[in-house]
Amino acid sequence: EGSRFSCNHIVPLPPGGTETHAIEKLLQFLPALGLKPELRSSIDIHGESLDGLDPRLSAGSSSYSAPIVIIPNSRGEHKEWKSFPELTTRIVHEIPGTTVVWDSHLRWEDAPVSDPQRLINLTSRTSLLQLVELLRHARLVIANDSGPLHIAAALGRPTLGLFGPTSPDRFGPYPLNHTQNNVLSAPGGDLSQLTCETVFRRVAAIIATEQRSGKAA
Repeated sequence: EGSRFSCNHIVPLPPGGTETHAIEKLLQFLPALGLKPELRSSIDIHGESLDGLDPRLSAGSSSYSAPIVIIPNSRGEHKEWKSFPELTTRIVHEIPGTTVVWDSHLRWEDAPVSDPQRLINLTSRTSLLQLVELLRHARLVIANDSGPLHIAAALGRPTLGLFGPTSPDRFGPYPLNHTQNNVLSAPGGDLSQLTCETVFRRVAAIIATEQRSGKAA
């Protein structure tokens, strides 16, 4: 805000105007640098090792499988879905062999799950680069409209974004038309109206599609 008063060149908006996705707007800076306004592929970023956080996250562990990563926090409570503990309970109980990892800058108490070995609570324990490494290996990332959701999409990982007062058309995991980027919008923009049943059904459908694709491959 206010930057136009100190700039001598203003980059124009994309054809969709102010309602265009935020990344489409940012891509308009590239022509000013002599580049095409496009993202050619997912971004390859390696973070810091997860060694020492939990032995279940070691790829060499006999019990290791790519986890579903849940990011329960965002910037402001109005953007945060409160039913992640209930969702975690259902995932562990109803999707066999799935490990769930929570990560957040704020501490969350463990969800009650039928198999505690399949819930890894890293909330308030990781660095930013460890978060990147966790997301890079995720089977699926479930998050509110938040930075980690967009990092996961940039890394090319499957995502499910939960949106309330913000628009997924403008702030959803990019690119919006990619089959592995999924969103759910709360009725009336109120995340308290987005039920655990609705979110769980979408998670189960994404996992089922992934399993069918794996078998086909």
